[in-house]
Order: sequence, then C-alpha cells, then structure tokens
Amino acid sequence: MGSEIGDGRVTVSCPWEWKVDTVADLKVDIDGLSALGAMVISIKDRLNGSGGEVDRARGAMGSGTVCDALGDFEDHWSDGRKHLGDNADTMASMLSSAVDSFTKAENDLSTALKTNTTETTIGSGGAKAV
Repeated sequence: MGSEIGDGRVTVSCPWEWKVDTVADLKVDIDGLSALGAMVISIKDRLNGSGGEVDRARGAMGSGTVCDALGDFEDHWSDGRKHLGDNADTMASMLSSAVDSFTKAENDLSTALKTNTTETTIGSGGAKAV
C-alpha cells in the first residue's frame, strides 16, 4: 500500500478521493463553566449558613409548639442541606474537571498546530506524508 522513499518519507496511494465533511466547531465557554462552579459553591455556602435560624429567633416566636415544629423542620432541612451540599460539591468538581479537560485539549491542539512538522497533501492522486 505504501512505499518508502529514499529519504525516509512514505507515500501512500489510495484508490479513492478524500472527501471531508464540514463539522461544526465545538464551542465551550470555559470562563462560564468556571463561574458556574463558583456559583454552585456559593449557593451551597449560603444554604449551609442558613441553619440555626429557629434557635436564634426562639424568644420572638411566642409559642413553644410553633418553635418545636420549626425546630423539627430545621433538623430535617439540615439533612436536606447536607444532601444538596454533597451534590453541589460533586457538581462543582465535575465542572472543574470539564474546565481542566477543555483547557488541556485546547492547549494540546494549539501546541500540535504550532509544532506540527508534517506536511500532508490530500487530493485525487492520493495522500502523501512528508
């Protein structure tokens, strides 16, 4: 299929013509993903900071029954906040990983394009790597 030329280059002949379909560019808002991760953590922190409101306002509630009911609600809501916080941490970690992966892919592609020393000719006569 291929034959080596004296200087180490290889020529490959193909029985078909190369056709390239246009593919839409993948566009990722890396800054937006990063900002979203920071917002998720901020929301989690605000949720975690909202605990203890019943105890702080106990004297202003008047009825012990109301205060106890709100205290029970707050205990259950605390469990819910923990679950939401765990999910927020997971989401923020995934967003950070996505940012890292897209940044690495962009940098690798940029480096490869800048340092690529292979010249490729494609056409009806075949492909030739130099």
